[in-house]
Amino acid sequence: MRIAFTGKGGSGKTTVASLFTRIAAEDGHMVLAMDADINQHLAGAVGYTGRLRSMGMENHSIKQYLLGTNHHATVQTMHKTMPPGHGSQLVRLTPDDWFIREFTSTHHGIWLAGAGEIPEGNVGARCYHGLNGAVELVLGHMIDRQQDIVVVDMTAGADAFSSSLFTKVDALMLVVEPTKKSISVYHQFINHAKRYDIPLLVIANKIQDDEDRVFISQYIPRIAAWLPVSGNVRRQERDGGVRDIESGIAAALRGVRDELLARPIDWHKRESLAHTMHLRASELSQIDPNFSLVKAAL
Repeated sequence: MRIAFTGKGGSGKTTVASLFTRIAAEDGHMVLAMDADINQHLAGAVGYTGRLRSMGMENHSIKQYLLGTNHHATVQTMHKTMPPGHGSQLVRLTPDDWFIREFTSTHHGIWLAGAGEIPEGNVGARCYHGLNGAVELVLGHMIDRQQDIVVVDMTAGADAFSSSLFTKVDALMLVVEPTKKSISVYHQFINHAKRYDIPLLVIANKIQDDEDRVFISQYIPRIAAWLPVSGNVRRQERDGGVRDIESGIAAALRGVRDELLARPIDWHKRESLAHTMHLRASELSQIDPNFSLVKAAL
């Protein structure tokens, strides 16, 4: 099950994603946390102090592996939205998988991967989405199981819809705080999510009192979880290190996880969206008409 976290900058998107990731790992799920935000903070938020290998900077080697013997493209022409075909290498959440071995670091049962920071030479010259292309490709070639948890920390705000990455997940988790600016992002998201049939769940964050609840409820009809202001999170962000997750927050996030896992992975929709977004983005089709992702997965 793939879940992308997004929201207005400052809403607590990365923090909530990190708490969700930690809880999933504590409960025994296979967990892959992928940082696709221009600010690479997810690994640090779960307590990892090392440096992740940049998927974006090594996109060529990722393409080379995933392409395998698929003859519908070359490494040079392979588009970031290209779906797998016969001969493609598929990614699985197992310790011996090539991508897991080469591009993830392990921390407390969590596999961590990141698109990478913008290289100095790209500043002012290229956008960040080129780095995220590697994340799109890996997710597009991934065969995950129902109980696997893939967390993707996306770019903030409506910029999340500037690539096809949002169609590579099974649900969007929008983190909002009780401000009009944060709520406005919800109205941008809801239309895009409906158009592509991507479930949109809203987590209300930094809630202090009933006034905050009333304010958010008048704009958003359903809230998947209410998260209060967390003293431990504030101390962690101020002093570093990892603090315990308060029981109320943990229970709320477990409830969201259970709600999502109750929905079977729809491989038909995944494949259909992959083809739709690829044909929209690529001038030449690189789709193998004789390959079925549904059959490969099931």
